[in-house]
Amino acid sequence: MKVLEKTNEVILSRKEYEALIDQIEELEDIIIYYETKDEPGRPWEEVKKDLGLDV
Repeated sequence: MKVLEKTNEVILSRKEYEALIDQIEELEDIIIYYETKDEPGRPWEEVKKDLGLDV
């Protein structure tokens, strides 16, 4: 990582950028988990019907 003081910019390598994106995606998954963990589940048959997979 390189910080450009005059322009207040940060330059990341591709590897650093991808690691940052992976961490963000993981945190988004954790947030979704905590937002939905207390919601009641739905039967799989009902979900398939709603998705049009019930043939």
